[in-house]
Amino acid sequence: MLHAHFKKICALSILLGTAFPAFSMEEEGEAERHVPQPVVHIKGDNMEFKDGQVFVSPFSVAIESKGDLRMDGNSSIEAPMINVISENADLQGHMTTTDALEIRSQGSIHVEGRLKAEKIILMCGGCIENHGIIRCDFSEKPHSMGIIVQGKILQGELRQDPPPRGKEGALFI
Repeated sequence: MLHAHFKKICALSILLGTAFPAFSMEEEGEAERHVPQPVVHIKGDNMEFKDGQVFVSPFSVAIESKGDLRMDGNSSIEAPMINVISENADLQGHMTTTDALEIRSQGSIHVEGRLKAEKIILMCGGCIENHGIIRCDFSEKPHSMGIIVQGKILQGELRQDPPPRGKEGALFI
């Protein structure tokens, strides 16, 4: 009896496409396997990138600091995606991605360096101070999300180059 119900559940889940969540149908007759991308995970307390440290990774980078994150002006991080979580972020160096850059801070975000990505997300409980360059580049993917900000911008500007075509307000505050 249980066997008959199991067969029906399997058949229904295959029809609905939920039986094998690692596969999705792109076009009729094609199946693509979604493999999670490798991530370099850096964890610490009151982290600091200084003395011209250059970190280049072919993999996505996740930085999790249980205190403040500081980056001096000569330091840089370059990766396909960068995700930062910290209490406060003081970014004087450069962060460059080919996809998304996400910075989440419980306190404030202070930028004196350069942040460049196709999609930039800045979220903080305090304020965002920008004395550097926060740039969203639409040249590769014109339908990118742009810059998403949650927090009070004290000073500075956010730049999107070139302006998105056919998008009204790619800057969300």
